[in-house]
Amino acid sequence: MPETKPAVSTYRTTKRKTPVWVPATGTSKTRIKKARFYLKGKAWVPADPRDGDKAMLVVVCNLRRYLELSAAMTVTLIQEHYNPRCITSGGHSWGWSSQDILKKYSQAGKRGMYPTLGVEDPKAKAKVNKMDLHRQFKAFWKKHVNPGGCCTPAEVREAFIRFRGGEAVTANMLSRVIKAVTGNEPVRPFGEKFYRGFHIVETHLGFIRDATKQQQLIA
Repeated sequence: MPETKPAVSTYRTTKRKTPVWVPATGTSKTRIKKARFYLKGKAWVPADPRDGDKAMLVVVCNLRRYLELSAAMTVTLIQEHYNPRCITSGGHSWGWSSQDILKKYSQAGKRGMYPTLGVEDPKAKAKVNKMDLHRQFKAFWKKHVNPGGCCTPAEVREAFIRFRGGEAVTANMLSRVIKAVTGNEPVRPFGEKFYRGFHIVETHLGFIRDATKQQQLIA
């Protein structure tokens, strides 16, 4: 019996240039509470006031982009809960004025500004997984799918899992990805579901039948 080699994915992940994040959920009251907690203890207060400008942009970006607070609320919360923490080792206060905070608030709204909060949120991680799955399926579709014929959802799933190196994906999740990426939905002409208009080619993933004759019967 020939030795069976473990499946190896042909898909290579690419490093993202920007973080994936989601805005905070909850009512305005809840998000204000989160902001207070953040400003009182988690927000970055640099030891050197010369780094204060960078720190304030990070803080305001979190309040505007992640917690989605208004400019007025951002000013109020920073002055009440963040400014008191801005003390040098010599006891000198270097807190922020309303004008300075509003300037940073404007900068935090520009394109390409990303909050540091929200990237570890479970919803953000689910979003990352969904993006990865779409990219993987696009690579699979380009390399291992040909037009014509038909195939079952189970056949597509089996080949795609092998393409991913054995990493599982649920049938429901994959069907949503297929529809999003290709626009295809399965039909049920004789009780069994089929995708029409494409088939999985014979590759190292294993032979998945080209059901051209069956497609002609269905048509």
